[in-house]
Amino acid sequence: MKKIIIISLSILALHTAVAQDSTATRHSQPAQSAQQEYYQRNQRTQNAPMGVVAAQEEMKPTTLEGVFQQLVDKSGAWQNFKMLDRAKLATFQRSMADTINAIRGQLSTQKQAVATHLQNIKELNDKITELQTTLDQTKDQNDSVNFFGVLLSKGVYSTIMWVIVLILAGLLAFYIYKYTNSNVITKNSINELGELQQEYENYRKAAIEREQKVRRQLQDEINKHR
Repeated sequence: MKKIIIISLSILALHTAVAQDSTATRHSQPAQSAQQEYYQRNQRTQNAPMGVVAAQEEMKPTTLEGVFQQLVDKSGAWQNFKMLDRAKLATFQRSMADTINAIRGQLSTQKQAVATHLQNIKELNDKITELQTTLDQTKDQNDSVNFFGVLLSKGVYSTIMWVIVLILAGLLAFYIYKYTNSNVITKNSINELGELQQEYENYRKAAIEREQKVRRQLQDEINKHR
């Protein structure tokens, strides 16, 4: 705000100096008194046609610079000085104050808008951070497998599964080997048992034959001694 006031005052001083230089150039000859110039100005206004006066009144400047220039141009001159109308000067001061207040209001509104934008940016950054965290968690879940309540990466899970498969395959091969070996042993045992049974049968037949032979011999001996 101080900068705006200083700039405005600098503009006023600059225009005043320019107006004084132009006035000094135009009044290189002896200057008339302020009362005479004011009288002549009023006379020119009164003698001017009504349309020209109305057009001049309608063509009012819309900027502070234009208003100040018009105030300087329409002011009376005395030597190297300008005599400004107090009422017009007060009106100009009020216009400047209103302009400064309006600029202050605009700056306050812009500050509020900037603060609102910064808050929105902060909220968006927080949402982006939250979404990034959720995305990372989802990515970790997609890249992991729940194995008995433990989250394992897919690589570790695949390794464990292959180890389990290899262990089960080894156990199956060992079972097949044992089963085959047991089957061979069982067949050998059955064959040996058949051979033993055959030998036993042969031995039993031979024993019966010997017993029968001994009995016949004994009977023959008994028959001889009668």
